Amino acid sequence: MLTTKASIRIQGDLDPDDISRMLAIVPTYTLRAGESDRFGEVLRSNMWLLKSDVGNDKPLEQHIQSLFDKLRAKMPAIEKLRANYKLDVFCSVTSTGQGGFSLNPNVLLNFSEYGFTLEVSIVAIDGDE
Repeated sequence: MLTTKASIRIQGDLDPDDISRMLAIVPTYTLRAGESDRFGEVLRSNMWLLKSDVGNDKPLEQHIQSLFDKLRAKMPAIEKLRANYKLDVFCSVTSTGQGGFSLNPNVLLNFSEYGFTLEVSIVAIDGDE
């Protein structure tokens, strides 16, 4: 079984509320430098995060495409943000047994068009657990 998740992260010396106003999007959550993320790691910079609302049983590229669809009309703001902040798409793929994913060229083009880095966390769980 394969489960997937994806989110847009904007990180740096930023005010998350300013990012929300610039994009006119309410984030899933924000974190400030010095706070711990869900893994207990203390953040060195502020972060604005928007999770995909696609189901975890859907292909990874559906998550990514849905996030970019929300940003498509926000290109002027994205241009300003990418000059000063780290923008990435953080993806999580969990598989029981062997698994993988693929991304079509149109989804890959969004990364370069919008200036986002792709970060992927892959977790394999032994099917006997």
